[in-house]
Amino acid sequence: RLYNSNSREQQEKDYKKAWILTIIFGGITLLCFIALGYREYGNQNQQVFWSQGGMGVSQNNDAFSLFLIYGLPIWIGGLLAKYFYSQTQILKVTKVGRSTVQNDIFALGDEYSILNDIELTHVETSTVFDSIIINECGIFIVFTVNRNGKITGDVADQKWVQHKIGRKGTPYSSTFTNPLKTIYFQQKFLEEFLKDNGIPKKVEGYVVMPMADYVQCEDYKMAQSNKDLIEKIKREKTKTISNEELDNIVHLLIDAQ
Repeated sequence: RLYNSNSREQQEKDYKKAWILTIIFGGITLLCFIALGYREYGNQNQQVFWSQGGMGVSQNNDAFSLFLIYGLPIWIGGLLAKYFYSQTQILKVTKVGRSTVQNDIFALGDEYSILNDIELTHVETSTVFDSIIINECGIFIVFTVNRNGKITGDVADQKWVQHKIGRKGTPYSSTFTNPLKTIYFQQKFLEEFLKDNGIPKKVEGYVVMPMADYVQCEDYKMAQSNKDLIEKIKREKTKTISNEELDNIVHLLIDAQ
């Protein structure tokens, strides 16, 4: 059974909204450039006209007014267009990474209930689960990290490092929060949520990086690939959840949206 929450629809809306805003502000910037060019062309003709007409006056542009009318909109529009374009690329990578994982976990089979992009609120705290997978052998959560390149870091580290090669062949790196810290938090969050709703159950969590070339950490919770993730989940053979409890958990999570 598969359930996709409204969070996925919201992600699609955010992606489209970012593209629309990129086009709008990019268009504003372009129109300001065109208007400025047209104005300068007109001013040159006017200066020739006035000088030949014997008025003895040269109509110079006021630099500050010119900046306010044209320069400021071009500058702001360009910055906003650049920002929203970068957001489209981030959302695109996020969408591709999650979709890859969420499509591959179909291989688990019909005996698993799969809930994607689930947002839960408990004790005034909210978190979004990329995937929650449930069957009679357990409850599993998946946290997808959309980072490519070489990833270094270990269980105890607060930050992990992403190593990449730039477009011009220059190596660079950036840090991000240790994803194992996130999965530990989400595990405890879901366990407390279920317990307070009368279904005390253990939750297992896994991190997967489908776009990474290499991940240093070899902790059991770190799935090295989508295939490795599926194997880890299928490895659980002990039945700990009845059919009635399974249905109750699924409906509880769906109703909490």
